[in-house]
Amino acid sequence: MKILIIDDHPLIQEALKHVLAALDPTLELVQAQDASDAHAALSREPDTDLILLDLALPGCDGFELLADLRREWPGMPVLVLSATHDSETVEHALDLGAMGFIPKTANTRVLLDALRLVLSGGVYVPAEST
Repeated sequence: MKILIIDDHPLIQEALKHVLAALDPTLELVQAQDASDAHAALSREPDTDLILLDLALPGCDGFELLADLRREWPGMPVLVLSATHDSETVEHALDLGAMGFIPKTANTRVLLDALRLVLSGGVYVPAEST
């Protein structure tokens, strides 16, 4: 399995790498820090199984990037991972095609459960946004 993490914070990327190893020991992670990196990574790695996207990235609107990703790679699920998780933000991300939304306040179990759900074709919505 291959997951692209789009987040501009190296500490978050490293932490996710360790947490996601529990999902699949053969997991391959691809990392991007902004929209340009993300597009380049997906062009190089078109067999990516899932995208984890932070909405707050330098030099771009995260919602625009989400819409671009869904348009250019419609079969690739995108799971938003964000510090901002009010109901309007969550709904907007889902309306743009995100298959789920994980608040950065969530614990490891929630993250892994959400990933499993999305990888099996489901949609994850955090309880506090419903």
